[in-house]
Amino acid sequence: TDSDEITETVGCVTETLVLTINSSSSESASQTACDSYTWSAGSGDTYTSSGTYSFTGTNAAGCPDTKTLVLTINSSTSESTSVTACDTYTWTEGTGTTYNASGTYTSTSTNAAGCTHTKTLVLTITPSSINITTIAACDSYSLNGTAYTATGLYTGTTIACVTEKLDLTITPSSINTTTIAACDSYTWNGTAYTETGLYTGTTANCVTQKLDLTITPSSINTTTIAACDSYSWNGTAYTATGLYTGTTTNCVTEKLDLTITPSSINTTTIAACDSYSWNGTAYTETGLYTGTTTNCVTQKLDLTITPSTTGTTTTSACDTYLWSVNGTTYTASGTYTNVTNNAGGCSHTQTLVLTINNSTSSVETVTSPTCGTYTWSANSTTYTSSGTYTSTSTNAAG
Repeated sequence: TDSDEITETVGCVTETLVLTINSSSSESASQTACDSYTWSAGSGDTYTSSGTYSFTGTNAAGCPDTKTLVLTINSSTSESTSVTACDTYTWTEGTGTTYNASGTYTSTSTNAAGCTHTKTLVLTITPSSINITTIAACDSYSLNGTAYTATGLYTGTTIACVTEKLDLTITPSSINTTTIAACDSYTWNGTAYTETGLYTGTTANCVTQKLDLTITPSSINTTTIAACDSYSWNGTAYTATGLYTGTTTNCVTEKLDLTITPSSINTTTIAACDSYSWNGTAYTETGLYTGTTTNCVTQKLDLTITPSTTGTTTTSACDTYLWSVNGTTYTASGTYTNVTNNAGGCSHTQTLVLTINNSTSSVETVTSPTCGTYTWSANSTTYTSSGTYTSTSTNAAG
């Protein structure tokens, strides 16, 4: 019944009640909250949904006090994004940050209702890698619909952070031809070929193997030999008669039909003067000479040569000379020869080179100019009587 003034502040709104009469009271408040609202001015409850809520209490005058809350609950929002990236990822829709590690990242903003809007990034970072496929091909190589004809390193697609690359080696195709000449047949790569032809084999490292084959039928060439004691054939000495097989060349097998005859010697003994002619050759010295061999018989000459002898006598004589060799007296100068046999029965020729010098004489008739004696200057003798006297001396020829 008494007037009074009551002031109460609820949620930033100041309510003033000027009470004149004690009566029941009521008030209404409108609130907007995010997700939940605790009505501390009313029931003290927390509300999570929009609605009109009432709470009746007792006012200061002890009368009912009804409070009404018109509540609008706006919800916070959230979104989650899962991203897989290579090496790094920039979250432009969130924080704007560049991340280089896997993780869960959060960005908070305000939605249209003014509530919290949470963005979550579930990030998987995979390091980039390169997968190189190494290929060696002949002439060209086709990958993903593209034909490559040159050696090089080519880059293809990137999937799950793995970049495919092609390390390509292109080798031009070629042919390696092996030329073979064989007898009767030839085995190549496990196959026996019996005819001449050009055959194709395997291809490895872009090289195709070919066989240019010439087949020649085998044959035998027999050489017939008669030899003495031994015979050397293809570096081997054979000492017995037999049929021997040697090398095969150009499909021809060489054979040796060999007859071995032991050697023997036929010796002819000859004594001759000065020289001896045997088989067209003149021999002038004693010796054992070997001649031809026929049918393994070797002819030998046992030769004794006795030289003819000569002797020369050079002399001079006065008027005549008696050569004792032949008992002949020579009165004229000259060269004289006498031939006899020596002790070996061969000729012994002696030659005389003779010079005949003539004696000289002179006659001197003298009448002594003195009486009784005469001294002759020719011999220094003094004569006392007349007579013919001779003095002998040596003239200029001796």
